[in-house]
Amino acid sequence: MIILKFGGSSIKDSSHIKNVYSIIHSKIKNDNIAIVFSAMGGITNKLIKLAEKAKNGEDYDFDLNSIKSIHQNCINELELIGTSVKLDKCFKNLKIDLSAIFKKNHLSNKLIDKVLSYGEILSTTIIVDYLNFQNIPSEQLITNNIIITDNNFGNAYVHFQKSFNKIKNYFKEHKKTQIITGFIGSTEEGEITTLGRNGSDYTATLFGTALNANSIEIWSDVDGVLSTNPNFTKEARAIPYLTYEEAMELAHAGAEILFPPSIIPVLYKNI
Repeated sequence: MIILKFGGSSIKDSSHIKNVYSIIHSKIKNDNIAIVFSAMGGITNKLIKLAEKAKNGEDYDFDLNSIKSIHQNCINELELIGTSVKLDKCFKNLKIDLSAIFKKNHLSNKLIDKVLSYGEILSTTIIVDYLNFQNIPSEQLITNNIIITDNNFGNAYVHFQKSFNKIKNYFKEHKKTQIITGFIGSTEEGEITTLGRNGSDYTATLFGTALNANSIEIWSDVDGVLSTNPNFTKEARAIPYLTYEEAMELAHAGAEILFPPSIIPVLYKNI
């Protein structure tokens, strides 16, 4: 088993999704894989803006329609039939949540987690339909009720053993290629939580650890972990090998490619 993870910049439009498909197609020939996806590039920030406008009693229809257009244009360019109906259902539920925020003039961490979860649900809805269209039998796995967390909304703590058991049991019963929502968990009571910004990496390592994956691959638009910030130093270079401890230290020091908690699960199983 190999776990792949693709961030928002890797799936920001239809041409990028086609490129991701080519990577998946080449991998699936030789390996059993599962794939974690973030929201499409920029969508998480747009959803935050949307929720803030609703909280402030501002008209948010323009912003909502902008998000709809990004996803609709993507499925039109991918020539997907039937996906629009699924997206419409997601946007209908999103509008219900926004209306509740608008009426209350209040935006709790719990409500923002619910709003942000739509980004990953929308992206994986498109990608699973595209992979099936390309004859890769695939299934969407929305990770609420699979990844179990506490109620620290916005940066939830994962209950490892409960989550690992649920992941193992799910994969025993589902044999298609799993297209997994990054970033999303839920409390034991079923309330949606998020694992923090860049939490999709964490999702990938949680699944990889639970499934004893041979490897976990974080696909990105940068070359790897660099020796320094390339925005400040032209001599920045990719570091070819890191121990887990070194990677965690760099992550805590600000290396944005790595989300510090994501390293912990794989450390113990030497993945």
